[in-house]
Amino acid sequence: MLVSNTKLRLVVAVIFITIVVMVTHNSSIEGGFHFDDDHSIVENPHIRSLENIPIFFTDPSMFSSNEGSAMYRPLLLTTFALNYAWGGYRPEGYLRVNLALHILVCVLSFFCNRLVGIPFVPSFIGSMLFAVHPLVVEPINYVSARSTSLALFFALISMILYVRSGVLSAVGSTVCYGFALCAKSTVIMFPFLLMLIDRSHETKSIQARWYKIVGLFVVSIIYILITRSLIYEAVLDSPVRTLLEQVCTQIKAIVYYLHLAIGMQGQSVDHAFNVGRFGDWSVIFSGILILSIVLISVRCLFFKSTVYSWYFSWIALWLIPTLVVPLNMLVNERRLYEPLIALCVGFSISLCRLSNKKRMVFSVLLFVVLITMSVKRTEVWKDENILWEDASSKGPNLVRPYLRLGMWARQKGDLNIALRYYQEALSIDPNNAAAFNNIATVYRMKGRFEDAEEALRSSLLIRPNYTEALINLGSLLSENGRYEEAYHFMIDAEKLSPNKHKLQNNLGTHYLRVGKYLKAEKSLKKALRVGGESARIFYNLGGALEGQGKLKDAMDFYQKALSVDSLYAPPYAKLGILFERFGELENAQKSYRRFLSIWTGSENPRIDVKKRLRILQGRFDR
Repeated sequence: MLVSNTKLRLVVAVIFITIVVMVTHNSSIEGGFHFDDDHSIVENPHIRSLENIPIFFTDPSMFSSNEGSAMYRPLLLTTFALNYAWGGYRPEGYLRVNLALHILVCVLSFFCNRLVGIPFVPSFIGSMLFAVHPLVVEPINYVSARSTSLALFFALISMILYVRSGVLSAVGSTVCYGFALCAKSTVIMFPFLLMLIDRSHETKSIQARWYKIVGLFVVSIIYILITRSLIYEAVLDSPVRTLLEQVCTQIKAIVYYLHLAIGMQGQSVDHAFNVGRFGDWSVIFSGILILSIVLISVRCLFFKSTVYSWYFSWIALWLIPTLVVPLNMLVNERRLYEPLIALCVGFSISLCRLSNKKRMVFSVLLFVVLITMSVKRTEVWKDENILWEDASSKGPNLVRPYLRLGMWARQKGDLNIALRYYQEALSIDPNNAAAFNNIATVYRMKGRFEDAEEALRSSLLIRPNYTEALINLGSLLSENGRYEEAYHFMIDAEKLSPNKHKLQNNLGTHYLRVGKYLKAEKSLKKALRVGGESARIFYNLGGALEGQGKLKDAMDFYQKALSVDSLYAPPYAKLGILFERFGELENAQKSYRRFLSIWTGSENPRIDVKKRLRILQGRFDR
């Protein structure tokens, strides 16, 4: 009867956790892609084929469409590829996976809390608090942040299997730890936490303990060997800040993270946080706090207080990797996803010391507050514009929000608003190369070619090897007939990023303009190979083949362009001309009319197609 009651309580707990997560976060599936999702998912051709899955485990460059953004996260890429196979680029499917992972992590965290000796009630309350805390909103709503919940999911399974006896459990624990590493590198300290848990299982022989832990460390060594070049580049070769600056910054971040966890610091996709300097009072204070936590953990470990040693060690071991590996963003909320489990459990243990009535009232009020905060934060994440407006209002001196807002406005066709955002970014950081490059794009769209060229040259004065600006300047010059100068900029860009599909497309377009159709075909086919299907590339490739007199092949590629994007107007005009040449006058008429119905560009192409259509109509009238 006791066993049955225990199982029933566990089942009820799992059901409650699942329902609470669904009620709180279900609207997250209405969101979209954000920020790094652009280069790692939307513009990443590698996830569009399941045949690439084995290559994900050997080639870190498959992680992104950007040169220099390589990461070894093959399991994460595999989930993206499966998402794409199931539903293409519909964000809902990706966000459903993120939500499902969070549910699983919440349930597994409950079982792991019980595993280390935390009683049922505080384990349950702690997992419920974690489930609805507003800090988990980012890993649910930001598809690229799936790496965090995916790694934690496999780490928790590894932990559960680790404490079980038997060879199969040991192998399963090791395999799951390996999967966790293949999702995110911050799990690298996890074996040390499992060593700590070992101390509470005195019945296990020394041999049984060590053959399990040795397997985990072997996996760690293999992982480090595979990613050694990435680690060397990030930490030693070209870090975004010095090791001392990184350590001071992340030490200072501890107190900032604590404020975030208890709601004393507003949430944002881009926090206004400065680099820490040796001697800053904030760094010294945070350092004392960290040292105190370490000493408490050691003391608890010495006296075999498993719960408290697990509590403090869990927080510390998840944050240690961020101390030495400098990333572009100084702080972000998803780094608190794993430590938040222990923080919520610690709070729930304190809460359980109250009387039953007080605990019930306080718990209900707390859950209402947290759920309300999470729902409101989810609404912010649903819209790209609102997300970055929120960030700019909380960090008015940050550049990134204005760049993202400018990009959003430009995509919506609000060029004047986009220009205003980019200029605001430059007023904050006059040496921001990306802002100059983006301003040039707006000028080019407005037909202000001289201003665009000036902005691009300013961008390159700041960053001479800025591939995007080199590509854009080469394309601009080619478009304005300055072919030789354009070619040099494009070749410089190709030396830096030979596999960038935008460059190969622009280079192919340049060859089209100068009549080098064979070279154009070669560049455009490479663009297709590295960038995947694109209506624009198919259209340009059709032009290269038409220039070589391969009219049937050209027609095929124009039609392929329309199969990718039926609202892309230029292929209709080209097809109309070719249909005329082949004597298919009715199809030519249909193509011309379709072009006129959707063309939104300059007036000259419209005038030319209208003229062709009138002549064609005259032939029909006769």
